[in-house]
Amino acid sequence: MASQEPLEARRRRRPVTVLIAALIVGGCTVAHDRSELPGADQPYPNLATVPERPTPTTTREERRALVSELQAELEQARRTDKALRAETEKQ
Repeated sequence: MASQEPLEARRRRRPVTVLIAALIVGGCTVAHDRSELPGADQPYPNLATVPERPTPTTTREERRALVSELQAELEQARRTDKALRAETEKQ
């Protein structure tokens, strides 16, 4: 029985070994023609530069109003959840 344990262990490891080999081979693909890649015709960006801050699409007052509405909705959802949980516990 002791002589079969290594054989059984190898049989259990075989699918894992095959999976690892497939992943390694699958990761070896190479893009041979750079012109096929998106943005290949554009120069490589300078990562040291920072783009300009985008202009906001809403005013500060509009954003504050939206935040207030979302806070009110959240509070209402919490109250509803609390009421539903209390009702469920009674049953």
